[in-house]
Amino acid sequence: EILVATDVAARGIDISGVSHVINYRVPENAEDYVHRIGRTGRAEAEGDAFTILTADELDYAKAVEFFIEQKIPRRKLENFPYIYTALLDESPIKPVRRKKTGGGKKRK
Repeated sequence: EILVATDVAARGIDISGVSHVINYRVPENAEDYVHRIGRTGRAEAEGDAFTILTADELDYAKAVEFFIEQKIPRRKLENFPYIYTALLDESPIKPVRRKKTGGGKKRK
C-alpha cells in the first residue's frame, strides 16, 4: 500500500506499520520533516526515510539538518550527470537563516 499526503494530512493522521517514507520534496518547515519521517518510528518500530533533493531545496535541507542537529547522509547515484554538486556536500552543519513569518511591527 502507498500513502501520498500533504504536510497538513501527515500531521493529522496516525498510521501504524509504515516502514518507508519517501520525500519527493524537502519540507519548507524543518518540523514537518520530523513529522514525516517519524511515521517510520511508531511504537519502537524501525524504518527508512529517503528524501529526493534538488538544488532549489538545498536551504530547506540545511535548515532540517540544523533543526535535527545532524547531517542527513547523501547518496550519489552512479552514472547520474550531476550539474550542481553542492547537493553532495558532506561538510559540517552550519546555521541557516530561517524565513520570517511576519507578525512583527514595522518601524517608520
